[in-house]
Amino acid sequence: MNDIYLNDWLTPAAGRTPTIKRQQKERKERAASGKLCIDKKIKKRTFVLTYSYISGPDLDMFESLLDLKTPLVMQISHSYKATETYNVNMIPFESERLLCIDDTLWEGFTCELEEY
Repeated sequence: MNDIYLNDWLTPAAGRTPTIKRQQKERKERAASGKLCIDKKIKKRTFVLTYSYISGPDLDMFESLLDLKTPLVMQISHSYKATETYNVNMIPFESERLLCIDDTLWEGFTCELEEY
């Protein structure tokens, strides 16, 4: 399993399913002649960390990273190649999606990080 760091904090690997969504966007503009020009394609990634369960302290750490309201540095270390580094923004998550299993475990947590 890959190690994923957010601002040098190792995210928990237990129960985690990481996925990457790729988005392509085209920026369109009109030239002075009125002709539609496609300026360039912007490729962005959205990293989705889905946890089947997460501990209370780990959930608190995600909340504190969200409260920073600043871009985060995400590092993904692979066993087969060097570490990949991305600058990401955390998309706010809703706490009502969580169901408490007991005093320390929460179920159904999803964290989305958008590359900028």
